Amino acid sequence: MISIGLPNILKACLGYIVIILMDAIWLPFATYMEFYPKFDDTHILFAILAWMSIATLLSCGDVSSGKDAAIFGMYVGLIAYSTWNFTEATVHKEWRNTAILFDLTYGTLLCAFTGFVVYKIDSLIQI
Repeated sequence: MISIGLPNILKACLGYIVIILMDAIWLPFATYMEFYPKFDDTHILFAILAWMSIATLLSCGDVSSGKDAAIFGMYVGLIAYSTWNFTEATVHKEWRNTAILFDLTYGTLLCAFTGFVVYKIDSLIQI
């Protein structure tokens, strides 16, 4: 069963770490493979805020199994990344359909994975 509760700061911090580690692997690879257009000027502060927001929302899921944690994470990722990608496509014409497809898929899977990992670690150490 999945229900929504208040944020758990320790779970949010753990989720934040998982997201950063996965993005540290994915983003250079995806940029090298030209899944995304080149970025000339980035503002890391806004990325940090986005990662913190997603991790905090993931920590609100009150789930009873790893499967439920992954499903909740998948929904969070789908909503968060579709909102971002469709907004990006609206304001930047170079944000093409392949970038949307890759980023939306990656973000959905990332959040499902993060939710699952946080649940498993929590069940081991009872955060």
